[in-house]
Amino acid sequence: RTIANFAAFPVESHDDVFRREYLLAESLLALLRSSPPPVQEEAVRAFGQLLARDLITDSAILQSILTEMKQFITLSEFYNESLATQAAWCLAHMTHWRVEIRQALCNEGLDTVATLLTDGSPEARLPALWTLSGISECEASWPKFRELEVIKPLVSLLFAKDDNISMPASKALFNLSKDGKNKHLIQNLFTKLAPKESTL
Repeated sequence: RTIANFAAFPVESHDDVFRREYLLAESLLALLRSSPPPVQEEAVRAFGQLLARDLITDSAILQSILTEMKQFITLSEFYNESLATQAAWCLAHMTHWRVEIRQALCNEGLDTVATLLTDGSPEARLPALWTLSGISECEASWPKFRELEVIKPLVSLLFAKDDNISMPASKALFNLSKDGKNKHLIQNLFTKLAPKESTL
């Protein structure tokens, strides 16, 4: 927890950023791999602080973080809702800043994030949605969204009253509609799922 709080503090110079964040990342990865869930959750929360500000730039470390986070969000007998939510926010931050992470999740992990959106806890669905929004910027993901049947839940969320939900859904659908087949599917689903005007 002390490390997580430390990660949230501003630093004075670029060199300080690089030195501190690199050392923190290595230490936090070690905690993720060898600690009980409560400690893992604090480590993931610390990563969230760092990734939200795009302060981890080393490709090898980013890939290691990605591997760990995908394990935490996978629905299995070891699934921990709180840990999965924190991990999903890490993925959301990573896909927001990093093209290579979008591509990596497009290649392997899109189905896991999609499952978290549809079957995960309510707390984990929002960061899963933002993660999918980021992945949708990768053109190679467009047919995969259709194949995994993720477009329908995205269209449903488009009508949410909460902008934090409708905005990432709208962004994802905008990107996905650049694919002709997706555009046709989105238009049909929009017609079917749009709230009907009251006749009263």
